[in-house]
Amino acid sequence: MTTATKPAAITPAQRKALLLVAGGNVVAWLRGEAGFATINGNAERKLNDLGLIEDVKVMTRTRTAYGTAMTYDVKVWVLTPAGRNALGVVSSTTATANTRAHQVRAIGRQHVDDAAPMGECAVCETVGEWNALVDLAPNAYGCPGRARY
Repeated sequence: MTTATKPAAITPAQRKALLLVAGGNVVAWLRGEAGFATINGNAERKLNDLGLIEDVKVMTRTRTAYGTAMTYDVKVWVLTPAGRNALGVVSSTTATANTRAHQVRAIGRQHVDDAAPMGECAVCETVGEWNALVDLAPNAYGCPGRARY
């Protein structure tokens, strides 16, 4: 008999870190790397231990200190399928009663340069920035309740 795996219980701080990782360009284990975001070391360790994130090599850099050159790998965090499952689907907030909420799931990021995570509505397949889909503006159309095509 097989049992379904339950999504890991995570704290609000760990959820925030997962959303940052979903946005991409979050350096793994290193501090002080220019051009990368970081997450709290405790959250980093716990999310990695839970199997929600994994590190992936993106480049090799060389530093020279006191006349000695050191080469090291730069790795970034990416969500695992379990990490996407832990984020789950979030219902967007609406400003008006006649606007239907999107059911948003994290899908990563749109461009390499973007720090903002992207989301997709599980119902109508609308793709956009996470914050824009989760916190709908007062005049937003919202979810039509079906796929567009």
